[in-house]
Amino acid sequence: MFEYVIEGHDGSAKTPIAGGIKNNLTALGCQCEVFSPFHVANSLIDEPDIYLYWKTGKEKAAIELLQKVVHSIRVQNLHLDVLIFDRHWLTVLGEIDDREDLRELWVDFPPTFFIEAPVQKTLECKRFSYETFWTSSNKQVEYYYHRLLNLAQKYHQYIVDQFIVGTRTQPLGPIIDKISQYIQHDLKKS
Repeated sequence: MFEYVIEGHDGSAKTPIAGGIKNNLTALGCQCEVFSPFHVANSLIDEPDIYLYWKTGKEKAAIELLQKVVHSIRVQNLHLDVLIFDRHWLTVLGEIDDREDLRELWVDFPPTFFIEAPVQKTLECKRFSYETFWTSSNKQVEYYYHRLLNLAQKYHQYIVDQFIVGTRTQPLGPIIDKISQYIQHDLKKS
């Protein structure tokens, strides 16, 4: 089974891109699924969102839960040709990379496609369930924009390719097709 991650800024169309990749690969006869470890983790906790763990002293619990969720997704889907994670390691490191005691706990880095969305694009998206922190202010959006870009550069060895989704009306097809072609190439090599 091949694993890939779609990571990026809030509002960068990660989920539609992942879904489009799945559709492309499925149309070619590939068994492919998309999972969001953060959504699964949210379904397992009493708090409204695991993102709150990062700000309430429960960072280690968040890491452990997300590791268990990722492991469970893998074990339950060994039959797949391709497993795509909608967010994964870069989102975690966005919260813990400055803390060595926590950073050393995360060692899982599947090949990743990074989707950049300019700050203004993120600000245009009002649908986030976690508005209270990540997108609570222009300052927070700006902070996480630079934070994720810096981490993508710092951990560039895990980034397969990087794309920009600059507007809400930008066609996603070219990005979906390029990532799909990359994955197809990997599948043919195996």
